[in-house]
Amino acid sequence: MGETTTILPVERSYEFRRRLVTVHQPDRRDPAARLQAGELAIGAGWSIVLAANADPLLLNVARDLQDYFLVSMGESLLVRREADLSAVARAADRVIVLATRADMPDCAVQAMEPRSYRLVAGPGRVVVCGADGRGAAQGSYYLEDLMNVRDAPFLPSMDVVRSPLFSPRMTHSGWGLDEYPDAYLNQIAHAGMDSILVFVTGVDRTPDERTHDRAAGGPVGRYRDMNDLVDRAAAFGLDVYFYAYFRTDDLPHPGADGAEDAYDRVYGAVFAACPRAKGIVLVGESVEFPSKDPHTTGRNYLTPTPDGLPATKPAPGWWPCTDYPEWIDLVKRVVRRHSPAAEIVFWTYNWGYAPEEDRLALIRSLPTDITLHVTFEMFEPLARDGG
Repeated sequence: MGETTTILPVERSYEFRRRLVTVHQPDRRDPAARLQAGELAIGAGWSIVLAANADPLLLNVARDLQDYFLVSMGESLLVRREADLSAVARAADRVIVLATRADMPDCAVQAMEPRSYRLVAGPGRVVVCGADGRGAAQGSYYLEDLMNVRDAPFLPSMDVVRSPLFSPRMTHSGWGLDEYPDAYLNQIAHAGMDSILVFVTGVDRTPDERTHDRAAGGPVGRYRDMNDLVDRAAAFGLDVYFYAYFRTDDLPHPGADGAEDAYDRVYGAVFAACPRAKGIVLVGESVEFPSKDPHTTGRNYLTPTPDGLPATKPAPGWWPCTDYPEWIDLVKRVVRRHSPAAEIVFWTYNWGYAPEEDRLALIRSLPTDITLHVTFEMFEPLARDGG
């Protein structure tokens, strides 16, 4: 039997962006779907209710859910504020209540971790009570998932508590290099992410793919209002992590005289300008420094060798250097001088090929008040189809 070849339609450049920002698919409702035993139908006369003092995140979530019902299910729901959400929920008068445990302590599970939520659905009411606003948001998105599975605004009766498996769960932009329009941020939040990554080459600067040339003197960069990005991401329950992409070939060894001031002018400066960023991700190839580890060249990988011949050792970005702990401690110090709660994420994948004993020795010597990001199954041969 011959194979069938599918010819995909030709698209204009960047036409995929339309799909990226279509959070709610139009007309998902199946007119043939019928209410089953134990289910409740949401439609005419229902309201989405939130606290009178609900913050901008929950107001965004309520509007988003309202849009979902209108666009995907063809139902118009009113959004309103109420002072006593517990009373509203008890009345069970066709309401979807979006709350936090601060709004409804009688409904919340107090031991819930951040971004968790309790979902209660029964006749005349649906209550989403998050450990925090981000938990309530995830509960609202889960409601959408459940109704999408049914292709109808029907929900089973339930009382469940759901929690994230891990955090942070971050992503780069699929829209464009370090570009995050609001609709795409909303899509990222619906996918269950809690953070976004943005390359930084300096204060309010990200790389420009048109002028980016590290060999010609480092990332040129383009302007990006980082504080605006942090504000807009927060409105969708997302944190912002900086991915360090500075020009580093002129920074000194962390033990050198004047190193702290030099690193503060680079690493510290971005947090002095944007202290509400969640943290910074440090990847070997992007944060090289003049290591004294004898296994390395001690130079940035773009720096020519003295004799002009190919290097016989890896550059510091590709080896678990013994002085990385000293370097991380310095970066941590200058960053937290401006943002005490900033998370320092150290990513080790660049030296996944190095001997295990060297990699473990580095891990054991790292500061304990940072986050270690270990990429599993890199540099390991994996058999596929018997090969």
